[in-house]
Amino acid sequence: MNRWEIILGIVLGLLVNEVTDISPWIARKLVHWSAYRWTTDPATAAGYAEEWAALIDERPGKLLKLLTATRFTLGAAGRAVPRIAKNGTKTARLTSRRIKARLAAINSPWNKPREMEMIVPHDLLTKGTDLKHLAEHIKIAHEQRHRPDLVMKTQDGRSLIIHMKATRKRNRFWHRFK
Repeated sequence: MNRWEIILGIVLGLLVNEVTDISPWIARKLVHWSAYRWTTDPATAAGYAEEWAALIDERPGKLLKLLTATRFTLGAAGRAVPRIAKNGTKTARLTSRRIKARLAAINSPWNKPREMEMIVPHDLLTKGTDLKHLAEHIKIAHEQRHRPDLVMKTQDGRSLIIHMKATRKRNRFWHRFK
């Protein structure tokens, strides 16, 4: 054995001794965390935390206390996974919807209400009777591929949005544009 192996053995022994001195404290914290993940009822969780802390204190040895608390933690994490997954899925869906709504509002001509003239269901155009008076003033601006709306610009610069998904029966705004 050389000098470095002896020094490394002493340092690692002291390090393990220091780590195991905080093992009972970490074990109590893990048991408390585990009890509140084991059940959703706070009163029941407080009872579990108290019982499990007493069980941890009865265990001999510092590392055995830590191993017992780790077993409680793994069990509680396994029970909490379905709840976390369900709540996480709901949160992800809501966040996705909010992001999509925000992006749609940024890219939409609707975020400039003074430029918007009207939103028209597409079946009005197919009949052709209700928009004959606008036919001379409408020129097509562009068609967006990610939305089925057809945006047209009038000669005075206002937007005319042809809603391709809605019909007059399904569109709640259709009565405004008769």
